[in-house]
Amino acid sequence: MIWTKLGKICLLAQHHDIQIVGLIPEARKLLPRSYETSNLVIEKSMNFFANQMKGEGLKQVTVFNPLSWEHSPWVMAYISLHKGEAKNFIVRSGNKSYPAYVVNSNEYSDGSLLDAFVIFKPDLKPLSLTSFSIMAAEPEMNNPVDNIQYDEENLIIRTPFYNLKLNEKGGFDYLKSSKGQLIFNNNQAKCAFFEGTIDGNVQVSEGRWSIYKSKGYMPWIKLVEHGYIDDIPYTYEVMLYEDKPVIDCKVSFDFNGQMIGHPTEDKRDWHSGFIHEEKLRFKLFHQLEKTSVGIRDLPFAISETSDKYIEGNYWTALTDGDNGIAIFNKGNMGSIKEDEQCLSIPLAFSHYYVWGIRPLYGKYSYEFALYPFQGDWKQADLTKRSLEYAFQTPSVQTIKTSNTMDCELQPLNASLENDVILTALYPNKGGIWARYFKYGELTKSSSVKFNTQNTVLNEIDLDGNLLRPNVKKI
Repeated sequence: MIWTKLGKICLLAQHHDIQIVGLIPEARKLLPRSYETSNLVIEKSMNFFANQMKGEGLKQVTVFNPLSWEHSPWVMAYISLHKGEAKNFIVRSGNKSYPAYVVNSNEYSDGSLLDAFVIFKPDLKPLSLTSFSIMAAEPEMNNPVDNIQYDEENLIIRTPFYNLKLNEKGGFDYLKSSKGQLIFNNNQAKCAFFEGTIDGNVQVSEGRWSIYKSKGYMPWIKLVEHGYIDDIPYTYEVMLYEDKPVIDCKVSFDFNGQMIGHPTEDKRDWHSGFIHEEKLRFKLFHQLEKTSVGIRDLPFAISETSDKYIEGNYWTALTDGDNGIAIFNKGNMGSIKEDEQCLSIPLAFSHYYVWGIRPLYGKYSYEFALYPFQGDWKQADLTKRSLEYAFQTPSVQTIKTSNTMDCELQPLNASLENDVILTALYPNKGGIWARYFKYGELTKSSSVKFNTQNTVLNEIDLDGNLLRPNVKKI
């Protein structure tokens, strides 16, 4: 009994098997508190530094790069202004300047801005805090060429990476590379959609697309499909970018107790919950060879698998050696290599189960990303790309600061070889512990060099036992 209770607590803490084990009441009570507490820590930490870091101009934006490698994300800020203050902007940090682009705005009668959403793309050092000052800019700067085009009549979106054709009844008709190579295709039928066995019958999603593109410059486009799968309403959002080949996806379903999954009348059924290809899932038809193999991202190991069920922490992939498709996840830690030349992501199950019926009611949301790639998967750097998707760049906006700190802080300055990442950084026993992981196998060894002064660095094992004192390189 004690182990059962402890086991459930461990699963809840990991956000794992919530529905199947019967932890939905505890999850509804405790997980929002967990998210709130985590976000509060981030907010307080960001505000502590932001209010002290150097800044000037109309507004300061402090950004934290949570990754142990350089990163250049788009950062958005909202600014409200007095009449005549600015018509255009530039962003500065130290001796660096970055162009700023207005996505949406309202104007005064003289053409100056009343308020605006502004975006800029800074260069962020690994594990760094950087403050950026948004300044009024004159003369007027021209926005760059829009690299995303939408053919409304034919429902085709063109980016520097893809040509995507939408189906007029929801889903994708095809996805091609910008050079014309087919990536997703299902002859004359839809190649990407939602499917599942609902109340005993196989059902396919059907909806209608809406396209959201700003009047100003915006380096992405948002596609939204509203529809139904059987009698379950859903909203499916897709984001395409001009500067990266990742395709972000988010879907929410509004359930009302439907039976989802392999049909069974056995109220203690232990088998149907593991037939993943009958659950409600996102399904896509690819162009990979039938000999393609799965890639799974396991704890401290990444390996190929011939299993049709591919499990992974932050990502899974399917590859034939020449081309591949990776799936990045924010909770859906698995994919299926189905028999009909398709790859799917199981999302929802609601049926009889050995531990009791598990019906779903209300709205449930799921997030994942698609990342087609070419060549050897070991050289596609899927681990870093998946972590960039999973760990967004937090930022906070301020108007006046004390200017007691520089505009850039980098608490841990280390040079890592390309297949080494920092996986943990935390205080312990009066010191700061940093844990590194070598995820690649292209070289037998990789190094970490620390660029620090007046700091004692010791190499330890995972149990904290001293291996080497006073190191500068490992």
